[in-house]
Order: sequence, then structure tokens, then C-alpha cells
Amino acid sequence: MNNNRLIILFGIIPFFFSCNSTTKEEALIENDDSLVVEQAPKNEINLDGLREFSMAEYELNTTIFIPELYFTDEDDLPRFTPPEIIHNDGEARWEIKVPGNKYWHLVIEDMGEEGFGVEKELAEHEYQKVIFDFRYHEQTENTLLYSKILKSGNTTLDDKEIALLPNYHFYCARNINGSNVVFRSHEMGDFRKPTISKMMASALSAK
Repeated sequence: MNNNRLIILFGIIPFFFSCNSTTKEEALIENDDSLVVEQAPKNEINLDGLREFSMAEYELNTTIFIPELYFTDEDDLPRFTPPEIIHNDGEARWEIKVPGNKYWHLVIEDMGEEGFGVEKELAEHEYQKVIFDFRYHEQTENTLLYSKILKSGNTTLDDKEIALLPNYHFYCARNINGSNVVFRSHEMGDFRKPTISKMMASALSAK
């Protein structure tokens, strides 16, 4: 009888150490910093689906980000879809559109010595309130995210209803390479929030 107990006991001990060892190994894995996936900072700019594009050829010393779209050339090779740049020589305004993305319409203005900034933009909105209602969603020292809604009989839209409408716009004031530059959504456009978020990401990441 005693021999049977010893056999059972010796059979349990290796199993116990095996379980204990596994637990320790799992704990080491869970606490191994090299295996922990770091989460991106909340304020990191999302540039997924965008690529760099230099504006140097168009009299603007700035690199922006535009939608990364491709087409296949006559040799069956993938090529980047070039943007459409609307710019008159000598003027300090550029419009960037991207064939294949009808929603993208970014405006860049070189302000030179002229005053600029969010407060100035808000003052400009005051003159437009005869025609539009404005709803401001996010505001920082240099950026403004807002909705511009044509005045009508219905001015009681709540935030959820506004979020579904294509009436978002943004404004971003930057100093890039010594120049005061304003980025904005095209004044006459109608944009949904995902498009505005991408254009603002381009503006904030321009260099």
C-alpha cells in the first residue's frame, strides 16, 4: 500500500513542476516588453491611404499628402495617379483635386505677411452667418473643424443628423519653411467627415 502511494506521489510531483514552470513561462511572456505591442499615441496623425507629393513644381515650397491611387499604364505597370493642380502663375492660391477621388478638393493659400489664424477665420464666418449656420466641432490654436449649413426652415438638426450630412469643412494655419500657409476645404464644396479628416491630416503633416 505504501509503495502505491509513493508511486502516485512521484507521478504527481513532475506534473506539478511542469504546470508551475508553464505558468512562470506564460508570466514571463506576458511581461516581456519586447513582445508587447505599443499602442499609437492618440494624437498621432493617420496618413493611411495617403502619399507624399511635392508642390515645388507649382511655386510652393511644401510637400503635402494626397490619396494614394494607381492606374495601369500601357505596359501594364502600376503608376501613381497624378493630382490636378489648379494654380495661376504669380497667385498665392492652389487647389488640389485627385482624379478617381471626386471628394478630395484641398485649397492652399500662402498668406505672406497677411495676418492669419483661427481667430481671423472665425471673424470671417461672422460675415457669412446671414446665409449659413455654423456648428463648431473641434478647435485648437491652429485648426478648426466645423459644419457649414445653408440656412433654411430647419435649423434644429442635432449632432447625429449633422454627422450624416456632407457639410463638414476645416481650416488649418501652419508656418512651413518660413511661410505662413493656410489649408482649407474648398469653400464651395460639400464634404463628409471622413474626407475632411484625411484632408486635415494632409494639412497637419505638410512639410
